[in-house]
Amino acid sequence: MKLLREIFNEILCTCPDVPPETGGILGSQNGLVVDFLFDKGINHDFPDRYVPDINRLNKKIENWINAGIEFCGIFHTHFPHGKELSEADKRYITEILKSVPQKMLYFPIVFPNKEMIVWKAEIIHDQLILSHESIELIKN
Repeated sequence: MKLLREIFNEILCTCPDVPPETGGILGSQNGLVVDFLFDKGINHDFPDRYVPDINRLNKKIENWINAGIEFCGIFHTHFPHGKELSEADKRYITEILKSVPQKMLYFPIVFPNKEMIVWKAEIIHDQLILSHESIELIKN
């Protein structure tokens, strides 16, 4: 995944250490992540889940479309040492991929102020295919 160094740093610094399970969306132009929107999610009774504020995120995606930016994924934080996607994450990713026109999206896991683990997700023959993706940082 190619992304602007500034965006990478902002994501790592924007996501709070506490509480975990917050996130946001990524926007790209010509295969380069150039924008994001942080989202605390909506309040719910599950501290171990990120539940996106869909209305807010969809408004941002509409603005991106007008600016020539394409939605390219969702990032979220995990509890420390949770570098793998959970089964709930995989189900949610599958639902998202089946509802958007893109054939592939990124789903990074963010460890605030530390690192980002990027997962690339595709649906091929109705099956979710996940793979690790390296990060290529591009100077602004």
